[in-house]
Amino acid sequence: GSFDCTLRVWDVASTRCLQTLKGHRDRVWCVVALSRCRVASGSLDRTLRVWDCVNGTCLGVLAGHTREVRCVVSLKDDVLASSGDDRSIKVWDLATYKCTRTLSGHGHFVTGLAVLADGRLASASHDRTLKIW
Repeated sequence: GSFDCTLRVWDVASTRCLQTLKGHRDRVWCVVALSRCRVASGSLDRTLRVWDCVNGTCLGVLAGHTREVRCVVSLKDDVLASSGDDRSIKVWDLATYKCTRTLSGHGHFVTGLAVLADGRLASASHDRTLKIW
């Protein structure tokens, strides 16, 4: 994560910073690469942001978590899942930047998400459980 509340886009060949993405109000804890030169980031400010990596603009803010966001994954092209300290997993539609579903069932922070080969979502929690959705 980033403790200065930013994300940086780097040119690996030249090791030059191309963009500094600013907008989060607290540390950035997670990031996932998306199609069309976009990334999504999750922050301790309880939001996710979707960014255009070419021009450095924030395309949308996903608000709905009541505690810190710890993990974000891409389920398919314009669908994200996020989790965090509010014990929930939220599914987001990037066409509308709205939460379409909230998955509940963990008894503690949800700190890990993974997309399985068959498309299902796996979540790991501080409650010492792994759930398949």
